[in-house]
Amino acid sequence: MRLGLDRMLSRVQRLLIPPYRRIFDGVPGPVLLVSVRKKFFGDGWSVCMSHGMRNAKHWTKSETELFAAFVSKCNSCGY
Repeated sequence: MRLGLDRMLSRVQRLLIPPYRRIFDGVPGPVLLVSVRKKFFGDGWSVCMSHGMRNAKHWTKSETELFAAFVSKCNSCGY
């Protein structure tokens, strides 16, 4: 089931999404999700995700990115 996230975007975000879709051939779900209700969900989630991805003790940054891409592929979602 798809949520109608496009309808929940602000006017500025609605203006920015179409060029993004043309350039990148679509908008990844996580980007769209973080854009909706940014103060409620997006900011906290983005900080938490960045902290988890960037402060990995045993992996380099590129290993962390590779692992994230692998998990996204396994979950059948675009990264």
